[in-house]
Parts: sequence; structure tokens; C-alpha cells
Amino acid sequence: HIAYFGDLIFARALAGVTVADFNIGPVFDGHDTVTDPLGLSMYLISDVGVNFDLSSDIVLTPFVRIGADWVKITNATDTDFIIGGGANIMFDVNGDFDLEYKYGATVSADARGTVNADVQMQVASPMDGIGGNISVGFIYDDAVGAGVKFGLGFGMGF
Repeated sequence: HIAYFGDLIFARALAGVTVADFNIGPVFDGHDTVTDPLGLSMYLISDVGVNFDLSSDIVLTPFVRIGADWVKITNATDTDFIIGGGANIMFDVNGDFDLEYKYGATVSADARGTVNADVQMQVASPMDGIGGNISVGFIYDDAVGAGVKFGLGFGMGF
């Protein structure tokens, strides 16, 4: 996960890889018998948006999303292209001891039927260029159903 938060532009990219080893013995994959098949999944998603300052402490950022998701299990592959959008809203709160606190929410959806909503809290030390965040959210996917997600992050500014 990498992100850029400028005064006008917002951009982020997320990428991931999952490897699954199915220790189930021999299976027929449609062509041959395969023993203990291996599964591989990779994704890349990018969001780009424009920041709107609603007040000195509130920023609304609508964004568009594009990406791809690729899966391979034995000889079968599947690729989904992702298009969607959403919005972030962040509230800046000046804290004690030169720390910055931000509270926010994100809502997004895409053409595959996935809907995300989460709330987050960020704490940063601008003098040191480091910070962290926690989040809790809801995710719904037409194929899988609903779930709850939790996040914990650490960041460095350059």
C-alpha cells in the first residue's frame, strides 16, 4: 500500500499476492490428475481523487478506482477488471504534544458488487514524519457475502 496526500490530489495503490497449497491428494483438473494443487491470486487497485476543503479541518475526497484481480488454480485462470469509486472524508484535530489526530470514514463500491465502508483514526508526529492508524469496517461482496474488517497501519512521510 502506497499513498500520496497532496493539497489538491489524492492517490493510492494497493497490491497483494496470496498463495494457497491444497493438501488434498490427487484431483482431476479437467485435463490431468494433479496431486496437492497450488492456488495463486494477485491483485492491484489504484484510487485517484481530488481534495475539496469543506472547512479548515474537513476534507472530502471523491475518487475513481481501477484495478485487476487474477487467480490461478491448477490449469484454470480467471481475471477480473475492477472499476468503481467512492469517497473519503477526514477531520483534522490538533492534539497535544505536537501530535496530529485525524478521524475519517471511507465508502467505496465497484462494478463487481463489492461495497466497503470503514472508519479510521490516524495519529502522526509531523516533526518526526511517522504515524499510525487503526480502522474498523464492513465489506460486502456479491460472491462471498458480508464481513467485518480490522486494520492497523504504520506510515512514514518523506
